[in-house]
Amino acid sequence: MFAQTLAFLTRSIRQESRLLTHHAVRGALVLLTLMLFFRQVIDAPRRGASGLFLVGSIANCCYFCLTLLGVIYFSLAITEEKEEETLPLLRMTGVRNFTLLIGKSMPRLAVVVLLILVSSPFLLLSITLGGVVTEQITALILGMMCYAFCLSQLALFCSTICRSSRRAATLTIVLWIVLEFGGWFLSLLAFGCSQWGFPSLQSYCNEVSGFLLRRSMWAASAEFLMYERGENIWHLQMTFHIGVALLFFGLSWILFEPMNQASLAQGAAVAEYFTRGLATRTRGVHALRCWNTALTWKSWQFHVGGRLWIAVWTIVLPLISIATVPAICRLIGAPAEAEAYGTTLLTVGCVFFLGMLGRLFGNVLNCEIYQQTLVSLCMLPKSRSQVIRQLYLGLLPGLLAPLCCFGLGFVWLGFLDAGFIRFFTDAVVEPWSWAILGWLVMTVHLGTLLSVYLRHGAMLIAVAICYFVAPFLLTMTFAVLSMLLFRGGSGGVTEALMRYLLPLGVIVAEAFGCVIIHRLIFHRVEELAGR
Repeated sequence: MFAQTLAFLTRSIRQESRLLTHHAVRGALVLLTLMLFFRQVIDAPRRGASGLFLVGSIANCCYFCLTLLGVIYFSLAITEEKEEETLPLLRMTGVRNFTLLIGKSMPRLAVVVLLILVSSPFLLLSITLGGVVTEQITALILGMMCYAFCLSQLALFCSTICRSSRRAATLTIVLWIVLEFGGWFLSLLAFGCSQWGFPSLQSYCNEVSGFLLRRSMWAASAEFLMYERGENIWHLQMTFHIGVALLFFGLSWILFEPMNQASLAQGAAVAEYFTRGLATRTRGVHALRCWNTALTWKSWQFHVGGRLWIAVWTIVLPLISIATVPAICRLIGAPAEAEAYGTTLLTVGCVFFLGMLGRLFGNVLNCEIYQQTLVSLCMLPKSRSQVIRQLYLGLLPGLLAPLCCFGLGFVWLGFLDAGFIRFFTDAVVEPWSWAILGWLVMTVHLGTLLSVYLRHGAMLIAVAICYFVAPFLLTMTFAVLSMLLFRGGSGGVTEALMRYLLPLGVIVAEAFGCVIIHRLIFHRVEELAGR
Protein backbone atom coordinates (compact mmCIF):
# COMPACT_ATOMS: atom_id res chain seq x y z
CA MET A 1 0.00 0.00 0.00
CA PHE A 2 2.82 2.41 0.86
CA ALA A 3 4.63 1.73 -2.42
CA GLN A 4 1.42 2.28 -4.39
CA THR A 5 0.71 5.53 -2.55
CA LEU A 6 4.26 6.77 -3.12
CA ALA A 7 4.12 5.92 -6.84
CA PHE A 8 0.78 7.71 -7.31
CA LEU A 9 2.03 10.69 -5.30
CA THR A 10 5.21 10.95 -7.39
CA ARG A 11 3.23 10.78 -10.63
CA SER A 12 0.85 13.52 -9.47
CA ILE A 13 3.71 15.79 -8.38
CA ARG A 14 5.39 15.41 -11.76
CA GLN A 15 2.16 16.25 -13.57
CA GLU A 16 1.52 19.31 -11.42
CA SER A 17 5.10 20.59 -11.79
CA ARG A 18 4.79 20.66 -15.60
CA LEU A 19 1.93 23.16 -15.57
CA LEU A 20 3.01 26.63 -16.66
CA THR A 21 0.35 28.37 -14.57
CA HIS A 22 2.04 27.34 -11.31
CA HIS A 23 5.31 28.98 -12.32
CA ALA A 24 3.40 32.07 -13.50
CA VAL A 25 1.62 32.39 -10.13
CA ARG A 26 4.89 32.06 -8.22
CA GLY A 27 6.52 34.64 -10.48
CA ALA A 28 3.63 37.06 -9.96
CA LEU A 29 3.90 36.65 -6.19
CA VAL A 30 7.64 37.36 -6.36
CA LEU A 31 7.02 40.57 -8.31
CA LEU A 32 4.32 41.69 -5.89
CA THR A 33 6.58 40.92 -2.91
CA LEU A 34 9.43 42.87 -4.51
CA MET A 35 7.18 45.89 -4.91
CA LEU A 36 6.11 45.67 -1.27
CA PHE A 37 9.73 45.33 -0.20
CA PHE A 38 11.00 48.34 -2.16
CA ARG A 39 8.06 50.44 -1.04
CA GLN A 40 8.82 49.59 2.58
CA VAL A 41 12.52 50.35 2.09
CA ILE A 42 11.62 53.81 0.77
CA ASP A 43 9.28 54.48 3.73
CA ALA A 44 11.65 53.00 6.33
CA PRO A 45 13.35 56.30 7.35
CA ARG A 46 9.94 57.86 8.14
CA ARG A 47 8.43 54.92 10.00
CA GLY A 48 9.33 52.94 13.07
CA ALA A 49 9.39 49.11 13.00
CA SER A 50 9.32 49.03 9.20
CA GLY A 51 10.17 45.34 9.14
CA LEU A 52 7.02 44.51 11.08
CA PHE A 53 4.88 46.43 8.59
CA LEU A 54 6.59 44.63 5.69
CA VAL A 55 5.97 41.22 7.26
CA GLY A 56 2.34 42.15 7.84
CA SER A 57 1.89 43.22 4.20
CA ILE A 58 3.49 40.03 2.87
CA ALA A 59 1.45 37.93 5.30
CA ASN A 60 -1.80 39.52 4.07
CA CYS A 61 -0.74 38.94 0.46
CA CYS A 62 0.03 35.26 1.14
CA TYR A 63 -3.21 34.86 3.09
CA PHE A 64 -5.38 36.09 0.22
CA CYS A 65 -3.40 34.05 -2.32
CA LEU A 66 -3.80 30.89 -0.25
CA THR A 67 -7.51 31.48 0.21
CA LEU A 68 -8.06 32.12 -3.49
CA LEU A 69 -6.12 28.98 -4.41
CA GLY A 70 -8.06 27.01 -1.82
CA VAL A 71 -11.32 27.86 -3.53
CA ILE A 72 -10.08 27.39 -7.10
CA TYR A 73 -7.31 24.81 -6.91
CA PHE A 74 -7.88 22.54 -3.92
CA SER A 75 -11.60 22.05 -4.52
CA LEU A 76 -10.99 20.45 -7.95
CA ALA A 77 -8.96 17.50 -6.70
CA ILE A 78 -11.67 14.83 -7.07
CA THR A 79 -14.39 16.61 -9.04
CA GLU A 80 -12.17 16.99 -12.10
CA GLU A 81 -11.84 13.21 -12.21
CA LYS A 82 -15.62 12.89 -11.92
CA GLU A 83 -16.31 15.41 -14.68
CA GLU A 84 -13.77 13.82 -17.01
CA GLU A 85 -15.15 10.36 -16.06
CA THR A 86 -11.68 9.02 -15.28
CA LEU A 87 -12.46 7.98 -11.71
CA PRO A 88 -13.50 4.44 -12.77
CA LEU A 89 -10.25 4.12 -14.74
CA LEU A 90 -8.22 4.97 -11.65
CA ARG A 91 -10.09 2.36 -9.66
CA MET A 92 -9.42 -0.24 -12.35
CA THR A 93 -5.68 0.18 -11.73
CA GLY A 94 -6.16 -0.97 -8.13
CA VAL A 95 -5.82 2.45 -6.52
CA ARG A 96 -7.45 2.51 -3.10
CA ASN A 97 -9.43 5.35 -1.61
CA PHE A 98 -6.67 6.37 0.79
CA THR A 99 -4.08 6.33 -2.00
CA LEU A 100 -6.31 8.37 -4.30
CA LEU A 101 -7.04 11.02 -1.68
CA ILE A 102 -3.38 11.36 -0.70
CA GLY A 103 -2.22 11.39 -4.30
CA LYS A 104 -4.71 14.07 -5.36
CA SER A 105 -4.33 16.41 -2.38
CA MET A 106 -0.65 16.29 -1.39
CA PRO A 107 0.80 17.44 -4.76
CA ARG A 108 -1.51 20.45 -4.74
CA LEU A 109 -0.46 21.19 -1.18
CA ALA A 110 3.20 20.95 -2.23
CA VAL A 111 2.59 23.52 -4.97
CA VAL A 112 1.03 25.93 -2.48
CA VAL A 113 3.81 25.35 0.08
CA LEU A 114 6.31 26.33 -2.60
CA LEU A 115 4.27 29.49 -3.08
CA ILE A 116 4.70 30.26 0.63
CA LEU A 117 8.43 29.54 0.54
CA VAL A 118 8.86 31.96 -2.37
CA SER A 119 8.22 34.87 -0.01
CA SER A 120 10.43 33.51 2.79
CA PRO A 121 13.66 35.30 1.70
CA PHE A 122 11.86 38.64 1.74
CA LEU A 123 10.49 37.88 5.18
CA LEU A 124 14.03 37.27 6.40
CA LEU A 125 15.20 40.52 4.81
CA SER A 126 12.59 42.37 6.86
CA ILE A 127 14.70 41.70 9.97
CA THR A 128 17.19 44.28 8.72
CA LEU A 129 14.43 46.93 8.70
CA GLY A 130 13.75 46.39 12.40
CA GLY A 131 10.70 45.63 14.49
CA VAL A 132 10.62 41.86 13.93
CA VAL A 133 12.67 38.87 15.07
CA THR A 134 13.42 35.52 13.47
CA GLU A 135 11.06 33.59 15.74
CA GLN A 136 8.09 35.66 14.59
CA ILE A 137 8.88 34.95 10.94
CA THR A 138 9.27 31.24 11.65
CA ALA A 139 5.91 31.21 13.44
CA LEU A 140 4.30 33.02 10.50
CA ILE A 141 5.63 30.52 7.94
CA LEU A 142 4.55 27.55 10.06
CA GLY A 143 1.12 29.11 10.57
CA MET A 144 0.69 29.65 6.83
CA MET A 145 1.66 26.04 6.12
CA CYS A 146 -0.80 24.71 8.70
CA TYR A 147 -3.51 26.98 7.28
CA ALA A 148 -2.76 25.71 3.75
CA PHE A 149 -2.94 22.10 5.01
CA CYS A 150 -6.29 22.76 6.68
CA LEU A 151 -7.66 24.50 3.61
CA SER A 152 -6.52 21.71 1.29
CA GLN A 153 -8.26 19.01 3.33
CA LEU A 154 -11.40 21.12 3.73
CA ALA A 155 -11.56 21.55 -0.04
CA LEU A 156 -10.76 17.85 -0.55
CA PHE A 157 -13.79 16.98 1.58
CA CYS A 158 -15.99 19.29 -0.52
CA SER A 159 -14.57 17.82 -3.72
CA THR A 160 -15.31 14.31 -2.44
CA ILE A 161 -18.97 14.81 -1.58
CA CYS A 162 -19.92 17.14 -4.49
CA ARG A 163 -20.69 16.07 -8.04
CA SER A 164 -19.40 19.12 -9.88
CA SER A 165 -16.56 21.59 -9.45
CA ARG A 166 -18.98 24.49 -9.12
CA ARG A 167 -20.73 22.91 -6.16
CA ALA A 168 -17.42 21.96 -4.57
CA ALA A 169 -16.11 25.53 -4.86
CA THR A 170 -19.35 26.93 -3.40
CA LEU A 171 -19.28 24.55 -0.44
CA THR A 172 -15.60 25.34 0.12
CA ILE A 173 -16.41 29.05 0.34
CA VAL A 174 -19.21 28.39 2.84
CA LEU A 175 -17.05 26.19 5.09
CA TRP A 176 -14.16 28.65 4.90
CA ILE A 177 -16.47 31.47 6.02
CA VAL A 178 -17.60 29.32 8.95
CA LEU A 179 -14.01 28.45 9.85
CA GLU A 180 -12.60 31.98 9.63
CA PHE A 181 -15.57 34.17 10.54
CA GLY A 182 -17.84 31.83 12.49
CA GLY A 183 -16.74 33.56 15.68
CA TRP A 184 -18.17 36.88 14.48
CA PHE A 185 -21.57 35.31 13.82
CA LEU A 186 -21.56 33.71 17.26
CA SER A 187 -20.64 37.08 18.79
CA LEU A 188 -23.70 38.58 17.10
CA LEU A 189 -25.81 35.69 18.41
CA ALA A 190 -24.41 36.20 21.92
CA PHE A 191 -25.38 39.88 21.77
CA GLY A 192 -28.87 38.87 20.73
CA CYS A 193 -29.08 36.40 23.62
CA SER A 194 -28.14 39.18 26.04
CA GLN A 195 -31.04 41.27 24.67
CA TRP A 196 -33.49 38.37 24.91
CA GLY A 197 -32.49 37.37 28.43
CA PHE A 198 -30.67 34.05 27.90
CA PRO A 199 -27.51 34.44 30.02
CA SER A 200 -26.45 30.78 29.86
CA LEU A 201 -26.68 30.66 26.07
CA GLN A 202 -24.90 34.01 25.87
CA SER A 203 -22.02 32.70 27.97
CA TYR A 204 -21.73 29.58 25.82
CA CYS A 205 -21.75 31.58 22.57
CA ASN A 206 -19.12 33.97 23.93
CA GLU A 207 -16.83 31.08 24.87
CA VAL A 208 -17.17 29.37 21.49
CA SER A 209 -16.84 32.69 19.68
CA GLY A 210 -13.63 33.55 21.51
CA PHE A 211 -12.23 30.10 20.79
CA LEU A 212 -12.94 30.37 17.05
CA LEU A 213 -11.69 33.95 16.80
CA ARG A 214 -8.36 33.05 18.38
CA ARG A 215 -8.00 30.03 16.07
CA SER A 216 -8.65 31.85 12.80
CA MET A 217 -5.60 32.53 10.67
CA TRP A 218 -6.47 36.19 10.23
CA ALA A 219 -6.57 36.92 13.97
CA ALA A 220 -3.80 34.50 14.95
CA SER A 221 -1.25 35.93 12.52
CA ALA A 222 -1.85 39.42 13.88
CA GLU A 223 -1.50 38.09 17.42
CA PHE A 224 1.92 36.47 17.12
CA LEU A 225 3.17 39.23 14.82
CA MET A 226 2.02 42.29 16.73
CA TYR A 227 1.77 41.25 20.38
CA GLU A 228 4.28 38.43 20.84
CA ARG A 229 7.99 38.93 20.41
CA GLY A 230 8.97 35.39 19.50
CA GLU A 231 8.31 33.79 22.89
CA ASN A 232 6.54 30.86 21.22
CA ILE A 233 7.01 29.48 17.72
CA TRP A 234 4.23 26.90 17.89
CA HIS A 235 0.76 28.26 18.64
CA LEU A 236 -2.58 26.66 19.43
CA GLN A 237 -3.95 27.96 16.15
CA MET A 238 -1.54 25.65 14.27
CA THR A 239 -2.65 22.64 16.30
CA PHE A 240 -6.28 23.56 15.66
CA HIS A 241 -5.73 23.77 11.89
CA ILE A 242 -3.92 20.43 11.80
CA GLY A 243 -6.68 18.81 13.84
CA VAL A 244 -9.40 20.22 11.57
CA ALA A 245 -7.45 19.07 8.50
CA LEU A 246 -7.14 15.52 9.83
CA LEU A 247 -10.85 15.53 10.68
CA PHE A 248 -11.82 16.54 7.15
CA PHE A 249 -9.43 13.99 5.64
CA GLY A 250 -10.99 11.27 7.78
CA LEU A 251 -14.46 12.31 6.65
CA SER A 252 -13.30 12.28 3.02
CA TRP A 253 -11.90 8.78 3.45
CA ILE A 254 -15.09 7.50 5.10
CA LEU A 255 -17.51 9.15 2.67
CA PHE A 256 -15.56 8.59 -0.54
CA GLU A 257 -17.16 5.26 -1.42
CA PRO A 258 -20.82 6.05 -0.60
CA MET A 259 -20.72 9.56 -2.12
CA ASN A 260 -19.10 8.49 -5.41
CA GLN A 261 -20.90 5.27 -6.27
CA ALA A 262 -22.57 6.81 -9.33
CA SER A 263 -19.27 8.24 -10.57
CA LEU A 264 -17.48 4.94 -10.09
CA ALA A 265 -20.24 3.06 -11.88
CA GLN A 266 -21.11 5.19 -14.90
CA GLY A 267 -19.54 8.67 -14.57
CA ALA A 268 -20.93 11.81 -13.02
CA ALA A 269 -21.56 13.93 -16.07
CA VAL A 270 -24.92 12.42 -17.01
CA ALA A 271 -26.17 12.15 -13.44
CA GLU A 272 -25.18 15.73 -12.67
CA TYR A 273 -26.94 16.98 -15.77
CA PHE A 274 -30.29 15.44 -14.88
CA THR A 275 -30.26 16.36 -11.18
CA ARG A 276 -29.01 19.95 -11.35
CA GLY A 277 -31.34 22.62 -10.03
CA LEU A 278 -35.10 22.65 -10.40
CA ALA A 279 -36.77 20.55 -13.05
CA THR A 280 -37.75 22.72 -16.00
CA ARG A 281 -40.21 21.96 -18.79
CA THR A 282 -38.77 21.45 -22.23
CA ARG A 283 -42.21 21.19 -23.90
CA GLY A 284 -44.30 24.07 -25.00
CA VAL A 285 -41.39 26.23 -26.19
CA HIS A 286 -42.44 27.54 -29.58
CA ALA A 287 -40.90 30.72 -30.94
CA LEU A 288 -37.58 30.62 -29.10
CA ARG A 289 -36.52 27.36 -30.76
CA CYS A 290 -36.54 28.80 -34.27
CA TRP A 291 -33.28 29.03 -36.19
CA ASN A 292 -32.56 32.72 -35.62
CA THR A 293 -32.67 32.53 -31.81
CA ALA A 294 -31.47 28.98 -31.19
CA LEU A 295 -28.15 30.04 -29.64
CA THR A 296 -29.84 32.69 -27.52
CA TRP A 297 -32.34 30.10 -26.30
CA LYS A 298 -29.48 27.71 -25.49
CA SER A 299 -27.79 30.19 -23.15
CA TRP A 300 -31.09 31.34 -21.70
CA GLN A 301 -32.29 27.82 -20.94
CA PHE A 302 -29.13 25.99 -19.85
CA HIS A 303 -27.04 28.74 -18.24
CA VAL A 304 -29.71 31.04 -16.84
CA GLY A 305 -32.26 28.31 -16.07
CA GLY A 306 -35.22 29.41 -18.16
CA ARG A 307 -38.44 31.12 -17.08
CA LEU A 308 -38.78 29.15 -13.85
CA TRP A 309 -35.45 30.15 -12.35
CA ILE A 310 -35.87 33.78 -13.43
CA ALA A 311 -39.33 33.94 -11.84
CA VAL A 312 -38.14 32.23 -8.64
CA TRP A 313 -35.17 34.55 -8.15
CA THR A 314 -37.17 37.66 -9.05
CA ILE A 315 -39.67 36.89 -6.28
CA VAL A 316 -37.47 35.22 -3.68
CA LEU A 317 -34.52 37.64 -3.70
CA PRO A 318 -36.48 40.74 -2.56
CA LEU A 319 -38.38 38.65 0.00
CA ILE A 320 -35.15 37.32 1.50
CA SER A 321 -33.69 40.84 1.57
CA ILE A 322 -36.72 42.27 3.36
CA ALA A 323 -36.91 39.36 5.82
CA THR A 324 -33.25 39.78 6.75
CA VAL A 325 -33.77 43.26 8.23
CA PRO A 326 -36.25 42.40 11.03
CA ALA A 327 -34.33 39.21 11.81
CA ILE A 328 -31.08 41.12 12.39
CA CYS A 329 -32.84 43.93 14.23
CA ARG A 330 -34.54 41.48 16.55
CA LEU A 331 -31.24 39.71 17.09
CA ILE A 332 -29.48 42.87 18.22
CA GLY A 333 -32.53 44.35 19.94
CA ALA A 334 -32.77 47.48 17.78
CA PRO A 335 -35.83 48.89 15.97
CA ALA A 336 -36.09 48.31 12.23
CA GLU A 337 -35.86 51.64 10.43
CA ALA A 338 -37.67 52.13 7.14
CA GLU A 339 -34.45 53.18 5.40
CA ALA A 340 -32.85 49.87 6.37
CA TYR A 341 -35.19 47.94 4.07
CA GLY A 342 -34.35 50.08 1.06
CA THR A 343 -30.62 50.01 1.79
CA THR A 344 -30.72 46.22 2.14
CA LEU A 345 -32.55 45.84 -1.16
CA LEU A 346 -29.99 48.07 -2.89
CA THR A 347 -27.04 46.21 -1.36
CA VAL A 348 -28.38 42.73 -2.05
CA GLY A 349 -29.29 43.72 -5.60
CA CYS A 350 -25.79 45.06 -6.29
CA VAL A 351 -24.05 42.04 -4.75
CA PHE A 352 -26.19 39.51 -6.60
CA PHE A 353 -25.86 41.48 -9.83
CA LEU A 354 -22.08 41.32 -9.64
CA GLY A 355 -22.16 37.64 -8.67
CA MET A 356 -24.55 36.64 -11.45
CA LEU A 357 -22.65 38.75 -13.98
CA GLY A 358 -19.38 37.01 -13.16
CA ARG A 359 -20.90 33.54 -12.99
CA LEU A 360 -22.82 33.73 -16.26
CA PHE A 361 -20.17 35.36 -18.43
CA GLY A 362 -17.40 33.30 -16.86
CA ASN A 363 -19.13 30.00 -17.61
CA VAL A 364 -20.78 30.40 -21.00
CA LEU A 365 -17.73 29.87 -23.24
CA ASN A 366 -15.97 27.72 -20.66
CA CYS A 367 -18.80 25.18 -20.64
CA GLU A 368 -18.96 25.12 -24.44
CA ILE A 369 -15.23 24.39 -24.61
CA TYR A 370 -15.03 21.67 -21.99
CA GLN A 371 -18.32 20.04 -22.98
CA GLN A 372 -16.86 19.88 -26.51
CA THR A 373 -19.76 21.72 -28.15
CA LEU A 374 -17.90 24.83 -29.27
CA VAL A 375 -16.69 23.19 -32.48
CA SER A 376 -20.28 22.28 -33.38
CA LEU A 377 -21.43 25.84 -32.78
CA CYS A 378 -18.64 27.21 -34.95
CA MET A 379 -19.77 24.94 -37.80
CA LEU A 380 -23.06 26.84 -38.05
CA PRO A 381 -23.42 29.20 -41.04
CA LYS A 382 -22.75 32.20 -38.83
CA SER A 383 -19.68 34.26 -38.12
CA ARG A 384 -17.82 33.65 -34.87
CA SER A 385 -18.81 37.08 -33.62
CA GLN A 386 -22.51 36.35 -34.21
CA VAL A 387 -22.24 33.04 -32.35
CA ILE A 388 -20.61 34.65 -29.33
CA ARG A 389 -22.96 37.64 -29.31
CA GLN A 390 -26.05 35.42 -29.40
CA LEU A 391 -24.66 33.32 -26.56
CA TYR A 392 -24.10 36.52 -24.57
CA LEU A 393 -27.57 37.82 -25.43
CA GLY A 394 -29.21 34.78 -23.85
CA LEU A 395 -27.48 35.54 -20.54
CA LEU A 396 -28.99 38.99 -20.06
CA PRO A 397 -32.37 37.78 -18.65
CA GLY A 398 -30.40 36.18 -15.81
CA LEU A 399 -29.62 39.67 -14.51
CA LEU A 400 -33.31 40.57 -14.21
CA ALA A 401 -33.74 39.37 -10.61
CA PRO A 402 -30.95 41.47 -9.01
CA LEU A 403 -31.96 44.47 -11.13
CA CYS A 404 -35.54 44.16 -9.83
CA CYS A 405 -34.23 43.95 -6.27
CA PHE A 406 -32.08 47.04 -6.84
CA GLY A 407 -35.01 48.87 -8.46
CA LEU A 408 -37.29 48.15 -5.51
CA GLY A 409 -34.68 49.50 -3.12
CA PHE A 410 -34.21 52.60 -5.26
CA VAL A 411 -37.96 53.30 -5.38
CA TRP A 412 -38.26 52.64 -1.65
CA LEU A 413 -35.52 55.11 -0.71
CA GLY A 414 -36.80 57.60 -3.29
CA PHE A 415 -40.23 57.69 -1.62
CA LEU A 416 -38.69 58.05 1.83
CA ASP A 417 -36.18 60.75 0.98
CA ALA A 418 -36.31 62.99 -2.08
CA GLY A 419 -32.69 63.95 -1.51
CA PHE A 420 -31.63 60.39 -2.33
CA ILE A 421 -32.70 60.76 -5.96
CA ARG A 422 -30.80 64.05 -6.19
CA PHE A 423 -27.72 62.41 -4.67
CA PHE A 424 -27.99 59.47 -7.05
CA THR A 425 -28.36 61.78 -10.06
CA ASP A 426 -25.32 63.82 -9.04
CA ALA A 427 -23.30 60.63 -8.64
CA VAL A 428 -24.35 59.29 -12.04
CA VAL A 429 -23.30 62.40 -13.96
CA GLU A 430 -19.82 62.33 -12.44
CA PRO A 431 -17.18 61.03 -14.89
CA TRP A 432 -15.61 58.86 -12.21
CA SER A 433 -18.87 56.89 -11.90
CA TRP A 434 -18.65 55.92 -15.55
CA ALA A 435 -14.97 55.13 -15.13
CA ILE A 436 -15.82 52.71 -12.30
CA LEU A 437 -18.59 51.17 -14.41
CA GLY A 438 -16.15 50.78 -17.29
CA TRP A 439 -13.69 49.07 -14.96
CA LEU A 440 -16.40 46.57 -14.07
CA VAL A 441 -17.07 45.90 -17.76
CA MET A 442 -13.36 45.40 -18.39
CA THR A 443 -13.19 42.96 -15.45
CA VAL A 444 -15.98 40.89 -17.02
CA HIS A 445 -14.16 40.95 -20.36
CA LEU A 446 -10.90 39.84 -18.73
CA GLY A 447 -12.67 37.03 -16.85
CA THR A 448 -14.31 35.86 -20.08
CA LEU A 449 -10.92 35.87 -21.80
CA LEU A 450 -9.35 33.83 -19.01
CA SER A 451 -12.30 31.40 -19.09
CA VAL A 452 -11.36 30.27 -22.61
CA TYR A 453 -7.87 29.38 -21.35
CA LEU A 454 -8.49 28.11 -17.80
CA ARG A 455 -10.84 25.35 -16.67
CA HIS A 456 -11.82 26.91 -13.36
CA GLY A 457 -11.49 30.17 -11.46
CA ALA A 458 -11.14 32.55 -14.40
CA MET A 459 -13.49 35.23 -13.07
CA LEU A 460 -11.98 35.08 -9.56
CA ILE A 461 -8.52 35.60 -11.02
CA ALA A 462 -9.82 38.53 -13.07
CA VAL A 463 -11.31 40.09 -9.93
CA ALA A 464 -8.02 39.61 -8.08
CA ILE A 465 -6.10 41.26 -10.93
CA CYS A 466 -8.48 44.18 -11.47
CA TYR A 467 -9.34 44.98 -7.86
CA PHE A 468 -6.20 44.03 -5.93
CA VAL A 469 -3.11 43.93 -8.14
CA ALA A 470 -3.97 46.62 -10.69
CA PRO A 471 -5.17 49.25 -8.15
CA PHE A 472 -2.01 48.73 -6.13
CA LEU A 473 0.22 49.25 -9.17
CA LEU A 474 -1.84 52.13 -10.56
CA THR A 475 -1.96 53.90 -7.19
CA MET A 476 1.81 53.88 -6.87
CA THR A 477 2.26 55.03 -10.48
CA PHE A 478 -0.36 57.77 -10.12
CA ALA A 479 1.21 59.01 -6.88
CA VAL A 480 4.58 59.44 -8.56
CA LEU A 481 3.09 61.12 -11.65
CA SER A 482 0.96 63.49 -9.56
CA MET A 483 4.02 64.62 -7.65
CA LEU A 484 5.83 65.35 -10.91
CA LEU A 485 3.00 66.89 -12.94
CA PHE A 486 0.93 68.79 -10.40
CA ARG A 487 3.78 70.32 -8.42
CA GLY A 488 3.24 74.05 -8.22
CA GLY A 489 -0.04 73.95 -10.19
CA SER A 490 -3.09 76.00 -9.27
CA GLY A 491 -5.97 74.43 -7.40
CA GLY A 492 -8.51 75.00 -10.19
CA VAL A 493 -6.37 73.37 -12.86
CA THR A 494 -5.59 70.42 -10.62
CA GLU A 495 -9.29 69.95 -9.79
CA ALA A 496 -10.27 70.04 -13.47
CA LEU A 497 -7.61 67.49 -14.33
CA MET A 498 -8.60 65.17 -11.49
CA ARG A 499 -12.37 65.50 -11.94
CA TYR A 500 -12.76 65.50 -15.72
CA LEU A 501 -9.67 64.82 -17.81
CA LEU A 502 -8.30 61.92 -15.79
CA PRO A 503 -11.57 59.90 -15.64
CA LEU A 504 -12.16 60.56 -19.35
CA GLY A 505 -8.70 59.20 -20.08
CA VAL A 506 -9.46 56.17 -17.91
CA ILE A 507 -12.73 55.58 -19.80
CA VAL A 508 -10.94 55.73 -23.16
CA ALA A 509 -8.27 53.33 -21.93
CA GLU A 510 -10.95 50.94 -20.62
CA ALA A 511 -12.81 51.01 -23.94
CA PHE A 512 -9.58 50.34 -25.81
CA GLY A 513 -8.76 47.48 -23.44
CA CYS A 514 -12.23 45.94 -23.87
CA VAL A 515 -11.86 46.02 -27.66
CA ILE A 516 -8.48 44.30 -27.47
CA ILE A 517 -9.77 41.66 -25.05
CA HIS A 518 -12.81 41.07 -27.27
CA ARG A 519 -10.55 40.45 -30.25
CA LEU A 520 -8.41 38.08 -28.20
CA ILE A 521 -11.54 36.11 -27.28
CA PHE A 522 -12.49 35.81 -30.97
CA HIS A 523 -8.94 34.73 -31.81
CA ARG A 524 -9.00 32.05 -29.10
CA VAL A 525 -12.38 30.76 -30.28
CA GLU A 526 -11.06 30.58 -33.85
CA GLU A 527 -8.04 28.67 -32.62
CA LEU A 528 -10.14 26.17 -30.67
CA ALA A 529 -12.59 25.75 -33.55
CA GLY A 530 -9.75 24.92 -35.93
CA ARG A 531 -8.43 22.06 -33.84
